[in-house]
Amino acid sequence: MHCDSDFEALLDSFDISPFEEHHNTVYGIRSDMQLAYYNPAWIRFAQDNGASPALWSDDYLGTSVVSVIGDALSPFYLDLFRSCLDARDAGLRPPQHEYECSSADVFRQFLMTLYPLAGRRGLLVVNSLIAEMQHDPVLRPRHASDSATYVGAGGWTHQCAHCRRVENTQIDGQWDWVPEWVDHPLPKTSHGLCGPCRSHYYPQ
Repeated sequence: MHCDSDFEALLDSFDISPFEEHHNTVYGIRSDMQLAYYNPAWIRFAQDNGASPALWSDDYLGTSVVSVIGDALSPFYLDLFRSCLDARDAGLRPPQHEYECSSADVFRQFLMTLYPLAGRRGLLVVNSLIAEMQHDPVLRPRHASDSATYVGAGGWTHQCAHCRRVENTQIDGQWDWVPEWVDHPLPKTSHGLCGPCRSHYYPQ
């Protein structure tokens, strides 16, 4: 099991075997937001997405979770994680958050459930796939990877960190589905949030 020994002691109230067998990523973080546990699905996900082998080395334990989430979404998730630390002591139900993690061809929606550990000492984060289907060509029409339309000042493209649409530099406020750049983003790609994702998923 990929887990720091001190964090493993915090999981005594859980039967950890279902998390080890879970099809989607499960990870644990301490109250200081350092990664302390991840399940085998974490490794599969990293490998399937071409991540560096360092991401599934035990040496990665102790790394700030911010380095996993990325700059665009880390403020939201750090606030979420910290606010959830009190849920157990307050007798609240485990908080949840829905998010998208799609490929170029397949729409995927996940549910994140956060289990606070005793004494506000950490969280167990369980991600479950709740929807998987081919992209709807009406709701998400495909657009060609046209640099004139999507590459802006300084040669940068801007991609939504949630839905992965790309900002259209010719039409203010429009973000389009460019599948070629979902699986293979341009080198100079920055991440933010499109208007609909910001207002619906990340209103804070």
